Amino acid sequence: MIRRKGPYKKKDIDEMFECCAQDIGKLYDASRPTPWDTSKKSKLLNIVSCLNDEKENRNIEDYLAEKILNLKSEKGNGIKECLKNYFKENPIKKREKGYVPEEHRTEDIKFNTEDPRRRENNIVRLLYKFKGCLNKGSTFKDIFGEIIEYEVPLAEKGKNNIDMLTKTKEHINIIEWKTDSERCKDSLLRAMLEITTYEYELLKGEFIDKFKLDKKKYNENSFKKIIAIFDKTKPASTYKYIKSKDPEHKNIAKLLKELDIDVVLLSQDSIVKNITDDTKIEDCKIKAEVLKSADI
Repeated sequence: MIRRKGPYKKKDIDEMFECCAQDIGKLYDASRPTPWDTSKKSKLLNIVSCLNDEKENRNIEDYLAEKILNLKSEKGNGIKECLKNYFKENPIKKREKGYVPEEHRTEDIKFNTEDPRRRENNIVRLLYKFKGCLNKGSTFKDIFGEIIEYEVPLAEKGKNNIDMLTKTKEHINIIEWKTDSERCKDSLLRAMLEITTYEYELLKGEFIDKFKLDKKKYNENSFKKIIAIFDKTKPASTYKYIKSKDPEHKNIAKLLKELDIDVVLLSQDSIVKNITDDTKIEDCKIKAEVLKSADI
């Protein structure tokens, strides 16, 4: 797939990034008015078209990845140091209610079948519903590990949730799921910044205590990040460019490696399209390939 030229010029992206990067803890979700229509907003990190300049036609997603790699501010150099220092200055308060919301303390898992925008939530909830089977031995377990919890809240107040947490013999996996809809708006770059920010927001020691995980096996360095995406979606296109070592996506590949994120690409038929209360375990036919950050 060839990236099309969009309406953004290099100076537009530079100005948007400079404004958004001032609040590094919310960079992944930053929206700015579009330069040509200030009544509309665009999520900066979801732009995947090419620059609309005569001399600059670079892919914007990779250009933004380069800017993130070269990030320098009063909070430090590089995205990891900037995020670390940001949350030192803006510490997350301990969750008095713990990491399991009240509605999770029941076997009656609810699905939103009316709103197609809730597809991502429905996928995560379906997998959790069948965790008893999936955790015993399955393709899912081989790739992701055993399910611990889903939709894990981070701050005491706020909407940020980790889609799913799983565990293997060596790691606790923070998993960010993206919808299998071909209308998926999120880019791979946004997912990378989102999951990295969530990792810094998670009070890891407290989480290990709350779930009574074996401290001989797990500590604050045991956490690993995984992005789960589906074929034929926006993030899947970038995934394939990275895997093929496309030179126009070298910076996003470098950033993926630096942030130590694995990406799992699932086939479109891995999860049944219409999830309802009657959906069965047989409708979860996980087919996937894994791109490990160590192999990039």
